[in-house]
Amino acid sequence: IGGGYENQVLATHGYIGGGQFNKIFSNYGVINGGLYNIVSGQYSNVNGGYINIVKGSYCSINGGAINQITDGNNSVIGGGYGNYITNSSNSSSIAGGYGNSIRNDYANIPGGYGAVADRYGMEARASSYFDNAGDAQKIAFTLYCDTQFDAKFFLNGADLFDIFTKNDFLYSAAFVTCQLIGHDSQGNISQINRKLVIKKDDATQTIAHLESIGTDMVDAGTVNFSTVGGTFFIEPTTYSFRTYWIAHIYGVEIVRPTEYS
Repeated sequence: IGGGYENQVLATHGYIGGGQFNKIFSNYGVINGGLYNIVSGQYSNVNGGYINIVKGSYCSINGGAINQITDGNNSVIGGGYGNYITNSSNSSSIAGGYGNSIRNDYANIPGGYGAVADRYGMEARASSYFDNAGDAQKIAFTLYCDTQFDAKFFLNGADLFDIFTKNDFLYSAAFVTCQLIGHDSQGNISQINRKLVIKKDDATQTIAHLESIGTDMVDAGTVNFSTVGGTFFIEPTTYSFRTYWIAHIYGVEIVRPTEYS
């Protein structure tokens, strides 16, 4: 403990540089300063600020106030106020802002106010919201497919089916642009662009609108956009060779309002 007042290191190989009422409960934890900061994840740190809490391992909060990494490892909060990484959200990050939260793996929020990244590999950003955080925001996903193993798009190995299922809301809609490129083992290329409106009623997703953008190039095969059993997915079709596909899906999503009582 370098200095300060009422700081405590309650595990081995920990370090507190200064400040007040800071506590380390895990091995190899670091708090450089600030007030009422807590580190209870191994190899994690809080650089400063006020009431910042890190419970995951290999995690960091660089500053700000009332930011928390309560579950999950390898995650970072850069600063801001009232930002949370929860629900075993591994390898995720919030750069800053106010009232943002991440609730799934490999997600990212670059900043802003009131965004919720609650799906695998999701990027979200909001500048405000209507009734609850996450009900009006920008979204983005990057999807992968290798036709040698499975002719469906995935998010780094996790099933695609939940990308338009907002965890906290029964009814929502998303307007997105899908950019896809395919490259097969013979050197052929496909390039496909679509605009879609996805509507979610309870657990059922439907395509309310589907529109082509420009002219497709389909030398490596085509793709099909559909809903099966109430879930949205993209499936490569009419390909002849092993093909790598990548898709960037980005747009906005919004929650259905309630009627006035």
